[in-house]
Amino acid sequence: MLIEPTKYKFRHFKMVDGKKVGFDPREDESLANRCKLAMAYMSTGNNIFWLKIS
Repeated sequence: MLIEPTKYKFRHFKMVDGKKVGFDPREDESLANRCKLAMAYMSTGNNIFWLKIS
């Protein structure tokens, strides 16, 4: 008997006018870059770095 791996679904919410509103953190400009880096690390398991190209 094979055991299926547990699947998790994460949703992100923010409070807008006292109501909980779902949003996609990858498309949210107000989300800090360090939060985006943390999310990238959790989803890939690899260290991700911002590169500043000038």
